[in-house]
Amino acid sequence: MGLRCACDQLSDGAGRIGVLKCPGAILFGAAEPGSDVNINTKQPAATPRYSVEQQIASFDYYRTITSASGPLNTERSLLYRIDASYENAGSFQDFGYNRNLLFASRIKCNIASNTIVSLEIKYSDNNFWQLYGFTPLVHGAPLHQEHSLNYGDRSPMHQETLFSAPG
Repeated sequence: MGLRCACDQLSDGAGRIGVLKCPGAILFGAAEPGSDVNINTKQPAATPRYSVEQQIASFDYYRTITSASGPLNTERSLLYRIDASYENAGSFQDFGYNRNLLFASRIKCNIASNTIVSLEIKYSDNNFWQLYGFTPLVHGAPLHQEHSLNYGDRSPMHQETLFSAPG
């Protein structure tokens, strides 16, 4: 069983991904046959941390992931975390590509020992061509064709999402 998503940026900035699969998940999950996916984002750190990751693969696949975290004041009571990623990927099929941008930021304020206020903002912009497989039949048998050949029409898809949540 898999999780279908229009983009593969589901795990960027995620600290833990949990899947609830039990009889009770039927009540909570919208996915078949009944499960719930809980994504816990990485939290701001009190010590400065910075990272850059670059991925390069076949079919013109390029992906850059950056993150920065640390305190905003000397008392370390106000913390931040910024995650950003950009993906540009081609395809072996005609007209296929993905271009995705993700920006997520979190601010965490430790007001007292038992009181924490946090705010999270996430923006994603996903552009891709939807590819639908189609193999013509000739006299009841599949037509031999190149794997890169796409008989489908161009089908651009654009999703833009802005999400903010208090923590």
